[in-house]
Order: sequence, then C-alpha cells, then structure tokens
Amino acid sequence: MSGYAHNIIKFSDESLQEVKVDLLRLFVELEGYAVIIIDTTGNIMSWNAGAQLIYGYSLAEIIEKHISIFYTHDQIAKGQPWCNLKTARDDGRFETEEWKYKKNGTAFHAHTIITAMYNIEGKLRGFGIISRDITIQKALETENKLLREQLEQSSFKKNEITK
Repeated sequence: MSGYAHNIIKFSDESLQEVKVDLLRLFVELEGYAVIIIDTTGNIMSWNAGAQLIYGYSLAEIIEKHISIFYTHDQIAKGQPWCNLKTARDDGRFETEEWKYKKNGTAFHAHTIITAMYNIEGKLRGFGIISRDITIQKALETENKLLREQLEQSSFKKNEITK
C-alpha cells in the first residue's frame, strides 16, 4: 500500500465543490506564479494575477494572444513554442527552464510546466501552464559556481606554493 493511501479524504458533494472553489481561488490569487490556461493551438484563454505581475500584460491585453509572444525570436524560428505544446500533448506534461520575454521587452529566466488537459472522453481541451521567474536564482547559482571555482584555484595555487 502506498504511503499516501491512508491520507485520502472523502468529501461530500457539497464539500468537494467548496474545495474546488478554494483551489481555483488559490490559483487565481497566487502571485509568485503565473497560472495560464491556453487552448489547443496555444492562444491564451485565461491567466491569474501572478501572470500579470511576471509578464506585465493585463488580462485584456493578453487574451487570445499566442504564447509565442513570450519566446525569443530564435526560439520562435526553431518552432519551440509548438514543440513544447506537442511534447505536453504527447507526454501529458512538459517542463523546462528557458528565457522568456515580458511586455516591456525584458528577458527573464523562467521555470515552466505545461500540462495537457483532456475532457472526459480523452479529447485535448487545452493546456495549463505554471511558470515562475527564476532569474535571481539562476544568477545566484552562477555566482556561487564562480566563487567555488575561484576558491578551488586559490587552494590549488596555495598547495603549489607550499610544495
């Protein structure tokens, strides 16, 4: 038996509906993460306040725009937005860390998960995207790597001198 099986909670229909509303509210109000719903072709159907903060577009500005608006020219030329959606459709999920663009043209490093959403008959309805800005995290990782390399070089030089 899995470790999670004993944690299953059974809800009444009314309670389940309340949980669904609470989860929806959580996603809508989540500010550190962009939560985006797109149709099967990649056009934006909905997004939350976090997406507005991260990408800089209001809901009215972004509705029905294609997600390629967030990709670099090189990524678009390589067909990356469409390949990412194809992978999500084929595998159910696609996860990546890549450069994206904000409304003001600023590039940022994003961690993105694209999940295929199917109806009860198994027909693709669209995709859910969760994305967050990890630019600062990536910069800190790079800085830490450089500092480690400098420390190693310094240690190596010290050992060479003392030999």
